[in-house]
Amino acid sequence: MDKNGETPVDGPSATESQPRRLPGRFWVLWAGTVVNRLGLLAPAFLALYLTDQRLATGSAVALTLSVYGAGSVSAALIGGVLADRIGPRRTIMASQLLALATALALVVSRDLQLVVGLVFLIGVLSAIHRPASSALVVALVAPPQRTRAYGLLYWAHNIGASFAPLLAGLLLQAVPASLFALTAVGAAVYAALSLALPEIAPVRRDERRGVRGAVRDLLEPFSSRTVGGFVLLSFLLSCVYMQKQGALPLDMRHNGLSPGRIGLVLAFSGVLVVVLQPLSGPVARRLRHRSFVAAAGLVGVGFGLNILVASTPGYLLCVSVWTLGEILQVPMASAFIADHAPAGRTASYQGAYSFSWNLGLVVGAPIGQLVFQSAGPTILWSGAFLLCLAIAFAHLLRSPLYERGEESHRPAGDESPRRGPERV
Repeated sequence: MDKNGETPVDGPSATESQPRRLPGRFWVLWAGTVVNRLGLLAPAFLALYLTDQRLATGSAVALTLSVYGAGSVSAALIGGVLADRIGPRRTIMASQLLALATALALVVSRDLQLVVGLVFLIGVLSAIHRPASSALVVALVAPPQRTRAYGLLYWAHNIGASFAPLLAGLLLQAVPASLFALTAVGAAVYAALSLALPEIAPVRRDERRGVRGAVRDLLEPFSSRTVGGFVLLSFLLSCVYMQKQGALPLDMRHNGLSPGRIGLVLAFSGVLVVVLQPLSGPVARRLRHRSFVAAAGLVGVGFGLNILVASTPGYLLCVSVWTLGEILQVPMASAFIADHAPAGRTASYQGAYSFSWNLGLVVGAPIGQLVFQSAGPTILWSGAFLLCLAIAFAHLLRSPLYERGEESHRPAGDESPRRGPERV
């Protein structure tokens, strides 16, 4: 049994040198991620639907979108604890069945208050299953391949995100209510696929039962010396990275780019992730924890270069640089959390990381817009660069702690993959 009490169900032994193939049930999880992301309700199209159907206007639309965002950000913490307590497969299946029912309810709902409540619920359900997916990677994939596996899941998410706006736009134009039908279909397919996934038997912790135990489970990752510090640094990096949805569009508009050009620049990041992510695994494995140093440096340079550019090609260059940082950061961070989470707590720790990363959008993007409008782009992008430089330096200083933390969770002489109770 490994430190997390989880079983690589049909994965190869960790003693094999870099096994080439990932187990079949990992690809079931991968396919479910693509389908789920294809059907995920996009806030921009939700706003168009509410306006076109005359269900809401102005501030009511903004409130509804905020409710959706609040649900999706908070879901990671809830989903992590839930997956550790009832099992990741049950969490995925239950969340998708509830998402199916909620999406169908939105098809026929015409009362704004009911719509707002359903939108909050669909926001929660859009993200509550992700820590469970990350926990299943630990059970399915041997340690040498986990960085690659997390990278492929991240790739799947971006593939779905790339095609989802096209599908949603076509459906909204043809039959507006079918926007929610797309979400329902995606949820139904993922729920069906989840039947082929293994279930991890939760680790019994009698002292952690009840509401008080759940709260302790929520807070535990943030108090960990190794993971808590890593989560804080990830949140700070996300505050810079999320300027892609905060101050960066304002900066491009300030320099005369049309809305079409702005959309092109922002979409270029997703294209790069889809093209480059499958190729980044060997680099990330070679760098190990130095990936976080490199990621922070690339994100800082990419956004810092905005001081010097004012054209579409210039912004595309900047996007290329910080997207390389994103490609190094996201899958490697999931593998790092998996290596440092205690027994039976993988999903909760993954949820804490996801929460901190998403919180960067809620906190960082508005602050960036405020600084841009009050102090100007030079102050903003210089500050972003210096903050990322500090984050990179902090990761460099913490590298010995990262190494010690990883070893402290592994029994002496144990080089085996994670094993433990499992039900299929």
